[in-house]
Amino acid sequence: MRHLFRVIFGVEMVFLVLLAIAFTAVEPGTGAYVVSVLSLGIILMTLLIVSVLLYVDWRGLDPREPR
Repeated sequence: MRHLFRVIFGVEMVFLVLLAIAFTAVEPGTGAYVVSVLSLGIILMTLLIVSVLLYVDWRGLDPREPR
């Protein structure tokens, strides 16, 4: 599970960088800006959840998986 969480974390970081680049071209008040802000919230929430799961070393739903 730890490997999967690291992959998800890496993908989310790539999304965050791409969104930061997109924010330079989006004008406030447009529909694209609203979608960008909502996407930022989702990305940050996912990063927070994955970071917590990596920190606590969550083993997932399989109790037989070794630490």
